[in-house]
Amino acid sequence: MPIQLPAPDQVRAIVVGIERYAGLGERFTAHGAAKGAFSFVHWLIERKVSPSSIALWISMADGSDAGQASHAAGLVGVATREFVSEDFRGAMSQPDEILADGQFLMVYFCGHGVVSREGSTHIQQLLVLPEATKNQLRCIAIPNWQDLFHGSGWECFRKQLWIVDACRNQWSNAMPTTLEKWIPGKVHPVKQCSMFSCGTGETASITSDQGPRFTRELITTLRSKLPADRDWPDFVEAFNEAATRLRDESSSSQDPVLLIGADWSGSTLVPAPDLAAQLLGHLADLSWPNKDFLPYLRRVDIQSDFAEPLDLGLAVDRLCNLMAVRGLPPVLEFAARVARAAGSPKLEEWVKARLSPQQMAELADCLAADGGRARLSLWYRDDAGHSCIEGDLEILDAGGGLRTWSRPPAKSVTADTLVKVIGQWVDDVYAHVSTGSDVVVELYLSRKLLTSSALDTADIQTEEGEVVRLGRDLAVLLRSTDRYKGRMKRLRWTREAPAILSRLGAADANALHWADTADARKMVPAAFLAKTKEAPVWLGFESACQAGEALLDTALTEGLPAVIFLRASSDPAAMAPLLAQLQQLLRSSLDQLPDALRDWRSTGQDEVSKTASLLLDDPGHFPKIWAPFTQPGG
Repeated sequence: MPIQLPAPDQVRAIVVGIERYAGLGERFTAHGAAKGAFSFVHWLIERKVSPSSIALWISMADGSDAGQASHAAGLVGVATREFVSEDFRGAMSQPDEILADGQFLMVYFCGHGVVSREGSTHIQQLLVLPEATKNQLRCIAIPNWQDLFHGSGWECFRKQLWIVDACRNQWSNAMPTTLEKWIPGKVHPVKQCSMFSCGTGETASITSDQGPRFTRELITTLRSKLPADRDWPDFVEAFNEAATRLRDESSSSQDPVLLIGADWSGSTLVPAPDLAAQLLGHLADLSWPNKDFLPYLRRVDIQSDFAEPLDLGLAVDRLCNLMAVRGLPPVLEFAARVARAAGSPKLEEWVKARLSPQQMAELADCLAADGGRARLSLWYRDDAGHSCIEGDLEILDAGGGLRTWSRPPAKSVTADTLVKVIGQWVDDVYAHVSTGSDVVVELYLSRKLLTSSALDTADIQTEEGEVVRLGRDLAVLLRSTDRYKGRMKRLRWTREAPAILSRLGAADANALHWADTADARKMVPAAFLAKTKEAPVWLGFESACQAGEALLDTALTEGLPAVIFLRASSDPAAMAPLLAQLQQLLRSSLDQLPDALRDWRSTGQDEVSKTASLLLDDPGHFPKIWAPFTQPGG
């Protein structure tokens, strides 16, 4: 049962609508923000709030006079001022004559908003001021403004409703800079209930003709919810209904949230306000680098653009504001996946304490059904006084909670034990990720080993005696370590390879140049270095001949990143259909290529397809545990 709020004659309101941001340019004009402010004032007057008890601050898109705009909107008797930041800050420092008394304060803002963690360990909602420029994004911070209203004369308003209809994402073209903070006086107990039009990382919908979407939905609901025996509707119920409509609408991309943990009666509205802080504390206990959380974040929030460097606090705050999926709060599903991966009973218990038995059963089913995907990078080294293979495992898709990898030491190797040692690494990985997960293998080999041994298509034997066929059971690509050793090879490769690989994105890309004749061999590397869309991406040849060995050396020397060679001689009659298959295969995007190659090898009808080796050296891809352009430990 909602508590009885003060009568309309005890209500005072501060209403802000900012459209004009001259320093940011016309593109940043918030057309419709003033319409949102006007509509909220109209609703207050409908509810019998005196126009003289409302302070309206606006900045019109066309620079027109604020008072005239207010009068044109049918607002008579409302004190309207042009929003000038210094004037506004001064007016908020203590209540003026309009706001000097009363018991119930409503604050409404519509304009540009951003989020920031500057100077704080928590996410802050910032409101962009009209004086903002691209070099100095001048803002006020909602937390500081709300702290001010716990004192400084505002404490007479023991109940405060804050409605913020603004975006809650980050801008990349300027660093948010808050103005000098208000310094609150003595803090008094004040109940503040805050409504935000969207979640962290989201934008608030607004149009010039209809104004802000959330404001429109909220006011429509408030008008329909007015009880006969009270002055005010149930604000929280109205918010929930309006928010639900926006969440359920397919064309909507905003998820309104209540971010303050208690309503005016002290009842909990949302999970404990320290939920994010508690989770961040548990995550800190794991001592993981932030990048290790990326696969689990992406698994839970597939629409996100999480990337390195990761702001973990911002990411967790975003998850806290997402609506439940399958009845599971995304932030708790994320925590459960991390707990499972890290083997953390403490974090698992924390999650369990916040879910019902039914939710726990749903979560267990969800995690059990999810596989994972990882990339095993194996690097053959012969530069440290002895030969060995180093390995690293990168989790590409966390699935039901793939555990992070504690990298084992390098494994010694000889010419006779290469296949055996690769098998040991595969055994280690499957003991870690389970056989239900998908593993891609990348073999970083010296120039000699690229053609002298068919390691990418070898049969290896596991400790259990099972035979794993590399290239068919596991997707395998070759990488060349020589590109990282020679200075000029590295220079040409990093200069030429990105342009060559970028051509794969074209629908009519010339994927393959097959050097099977003397004339075709003469065109290498000129054919690849031409700056035309017809220039090929992959160089192909048979390595069984001396010319093939020379072509591979040319590719490595000239910086050609993508090479395919056949280890077995092919039947001339079968070459035409084989090359047609390769043209199709090699148009695959770089991330899809390993699986496409594995499928092609597995379904090939001839032995030649099973001996095809792909060497792909992308300067933009490197095992993260190893510094770029160096050998591991070198």
